[in-house]
Parts: sequence; C-alpha cells; structure tokens
Amino acid sequence: MAKKTAALLLAVLICAFVAGCTGQRVETGPQLAHNVARMWFPKERVSRFVLDGRLIDGEAAGQAFMDVSADGRTGIAWVDTAAYFVDETGVRPLGTGISTAVVSFDGKYALYHAEGELRMMAAGTGEYTVIETGLASVQQIAASPATRSVLFTATYENDGVNRRTMLYSDGSLTPVYEGRSVMALAVSDDASLRFFYDFEQGAFCVDRGGEEKVISTGCDSNTNYNFTNDLSEVAFRTKDGVNYLYRVSDGRLTELGPGFDYTLKTDVYSMSTTTLIAYINDVQSFLNGLWLVRSSVEGVYVYGVGRLTSEGKLEMLVENASDYKVGGGRIAWLGGGRLYSTDMRGKTRELASDVTSFVLSDDGTYVYYISNAGSLFGIKGTGKPKKLDSNVSDCAQTGDTLFYIKDAEPHGTEKTGELCRLAALGSGESVMHNAAAFDKRWGQLMVYAYPPEDGSGEPRLETDEGFTACRVYFTADGAELTLLGEGVER
Repeated sequence: MAKKTAALLLAVLICAFVAGCTGQRVETGPQLAHNVARMWFPKERVSRFVLDGRLIDGEAAGQAFMDVSADGRTGIAWVDTAAYFVDETGVRPLGTGISTAVVSFDGKYALYHAEGELRMMAAGTGEYTVIETGLASVQQIAASPATRSVLFTATYENDGVNRRTMLYSDGSLTPVYEGRSVMALAVSDDASLRFFYDFEQGAFCVDRGGEEKVISTGCDSNTNYNFTNDLSEVAFRTKDGVNYLYRVSDGRLTELGPGFDYTLKTDVYSMSTTTLIAYINDVQSFLNGLWLVRSSVEGVYVYGVGRLTSEGKLEMLVENASDYKVGGGRIAWLGGGRLYSTDMRGKTRELASDVTSFVLSDDGTYVYYISNAGSLFGIKGTGKPKKLDSNVSDCAQTGDTLFYIKDAEPHGTEKTGELCRLAALGSGESVMHNAAAFDKRWGQLMVYAYPPEDGSGEPRLETDEGFTACRVYFTADGAELTLLGEGVER
C-alpha cells in the first residue's frame, strides 16, 4: 500500500508557490512526526516495539506485523490471529482468534471483534467498552475522525449470512439501512454524513442527513476510497481503473484519470481494510495539492506527480519516473538513469546522468545520489554535482544529516561496510563498522549493523539464509545514534 520527521510539528504547514500563469497554489498538510515500529528477535521469538526511538514496555509472542494509526503513535500488532494494541504505555493483548481489528484515525482507540463482541479499547488505560454482542463476524468498521461515532457492518449469531449495519453514536446503538445488504465505509463525528457500498445496486453511496445519493455504480470490492478528514471529499478508483474525485458540498464528480492515485498533500492517514479499503487523510481538501499517479509498465511501477487544481483538474508535472521525492517546493525524480528537478511551475532541469539511486533533504535544499560507478555526489539546489565519496552502496537522509555505507564486502549472504555521515556537502566521518542497511521511516532512521569483529555484543545468529541477528540503532536528527536492541532480524 501505498501511505509516514521527528523535527516536524503535527500542525498544518502551508507552503504556497506560484504555479505558472494559472496562479494555482500548491499546499501541504500535516506530516508525520511520530513512528511506532516493530523489532523481531528470532532467538527469543518475540516482537518488541519502539516509539520515536524509545522502547515500549511489553512484547508480543511471535513475529508481529503492524497497522499504525494516522499520527504514528499507536498501532495494532498482528501475530497470525493474535492481536495487540500498542501505545506509549505498553503492549496490550486484544485476544486470539481475532479476525477484525482497526485502530482509530485519532489513534486513541482499538476497535475489534472478540468473543462475539465488538469492543473499543482506550489507549493508555486498556479499558474497553462493549459496543455490541452476539456477533458472528464483523465485516467492516468505520470509526469517525474523532471516534465519536462508529458505523459497522456485521453478521449475527443465528442469522446466517445476512448483513446488518449498525451505528454507535453518543453511547447508543441504532440499526441503519435495515433489510439492505450494504457495507459501511465512513461516518462523520455527528453521524450526519455516512458513506456505504450498496451490494444490491452495486453502488457507492452517500447519506447526507438522511438523503441518499448514488455517487458511482462503477466500484467493486477492489476499489480504494480516500476521504478527507472531514469527509467532505472522497477520491476513488472504479473497477475500470479510472479515478474520480467527489465533493459532498455540491455533488461534483471529477474524473482524474487512470492509475493508482492518492494525495501527497499529507502522509498522515488511517485505513480500514477488513473487507473494503477506506482511508482517512489528514487534510480538509485534496485540492491545491500534489497528487501521485502510479502505473505499471511491463510489471514495473512508474510514477507521475501532478497538481490537483482548485477546479479538480489534474495537471501533471512529472511523468514516467522510476523514483521520486518531494520537498522544498520541488520534485526530484529519476528517469532512464537521469536525475531531474521539477518546480511547481512544471519547469524541469536535468541534474545528473548515470544515477542508480538518490535522496532529497527534508527541506529540498540538497540532493544526494549514487552513480553507476558507486560514487556519492551532492547537489545544492539545481547546481553542479560535487563528489563526496567513493565505493558507496547505500545512503539515507534524516534531519540535516546524510548517512551512507561505503566499502561494503560480503558478510554471509549480505554485505556490510563502513557507516559514515556528513552534513550539507561536507566531508564524511566514520560512525561504525559492519553497517548493513537502513530503514527510513518518515524522517526517522533505523540503522541495521552486525556486532563488531572484536566479539563484543551478542553473537551472530547464523541461519540457512546467512547472518540475520543485527544491532538496531535509531536516530531522528542524525546527531545521536541510540542502540535499540541486539539479535534483531531485519
């Protein structure tokens, strides 16, 4: 799926740029400032969790996979059908045999089906409220942005496969759309605005204050729905692969074109994926923001970045990119081994050729890239490349710091090398040996490294796949590298 720097504030940051003769603005919304992440310890067969580089109390038995809340502070960890609610205060089991569980958009609650009940557990306390009982299955849960209302679709014990959709609001439970086969998708906090899929009509619908309207009959079970944080707009892709934008206020439906599309205006979003896939994005409008278009060409993804105007028209700025980064009012992108920079007017400049990979600083000032020959270069703005180092295999950026691995040599089935760092276009300094890989997480960086050759630290864990037990380090600003754990499989 496509979906998240510790130095950034969780507040709306508006950056306006003149966009050609149309006078369109390009705005950005909130960006992720937090990250809850899982570490897997194969020797102990447990998963542990960190929030912004701090180890959370508790653990999950087995190798867990995470569904994270919109702001990155909480999440649900899955080990097969065992689920855990993870927040800064601890790791709380929700139960085993869990088939349905979601974390709310605001990250304050886990909603899940256990022992025939739909429950809502609060972060911090672990206390839960029972919303409904006697449930055979819960097929979809739609929590409102502030979790004041919950719209869900379920089947009941002793009622076969008949679907019922229920509304939980202000502590009361009410059946809605009785006698109809519908699936809940989204609900506003006051429950006056509801979205659902009607199986009998084959239609994506909106219910606004009791007045229903069919938005599209072109959707199916594979459709993704992207809502704004007040549900005033929704973007979706039909079964024919065509994307549309619907505005509730005036019922306007605008075609956006083919591909897999979503907003780049924010990376703060939640998702509900039990049966149908619905996202809530932390912006009030998708308009006047950048929009991503992903397509597949002979099995390889290519990307386009456009500006979604105030009229809902998608004006493409970049097309056929094999990779892209956005920051500081420009798009850096790779196409055919050449590195380009495109501004918000659509003006494109070639920065370098023979490029294998690149990163862009958070403020968009610096581009760093690795050439086909393994040389590391840096560029300030759209200036000339400056060679920074040689024999470099990987790099990652966080804060004002670039980390990179050089002189990598075989280490089991992997390669490890010298971890170095630099700021701006300065000289690199060595940080540690035996660095293997990076995991960039929304402005925060995790570095995987093997124990030193002098034998200090946990011994390596050798498996059929090679050496898998690493040390994991965390940094947000690049100045401090904090050891999170040893014996971790990446």
